[in-house]
Amino acid sequence: MEIKKQQRILAFDGVRGLAALLVLYVHFHNLFVEKFILPGVALTISRTMAIVGYETVGAFFLISGFLIYGALMRKHVSYITYIGHRIRRIYPTFGVVFLLYLVLSEFFPAASKLKDHGNVITYLLANIFMLPGMVNIEPIVAVAWSLSYEWFFIFRCRS
Repeated sequence: MEIKKQQRILAFDGVRGLAALLVLYVHFHNLFVEKFILPGVALTISRTMAIVGYETVGAFFLISGFLIYGALMRKHVSYITYIGHRIRRIYPTFGVVFLLYLVLSEFFPAASKLKDHGNVITYLLANIFMLPGMVNIEPIVAVAWSLSYEWFFIFRCRS
């Protein structure tokens, strides 16, 4: 069976989009804003938005889970089909970011996380399989921790 686009709940799509933007802002804030001194009010606003963004992660997961659950309840999809769909949806973007990190590691070796691990192949494979977050391994792509949790629940909650 193929997963077809089902009727969308536009309000949830909008809230989920806003949540994603706030989470993106958290990463922007952590990478840039804290490194540059902003005037008092601007820094306070930025920090407040970052706090809201941190709290938004849970709301994003909740809404996404609700939408996925609703789609699966409307139409039965086999477990294997569902896993295949998640892989096709998640891994292309993750793969691009992962490869970009590896390329940048060559240009900026001092910032590379690869140098800190004895067996680089095992470390790379653990990250490709998104194990950081589920086991005590430092992630190469720090923001991929949420994907580790998604895979954990997909495999744990199999029916």
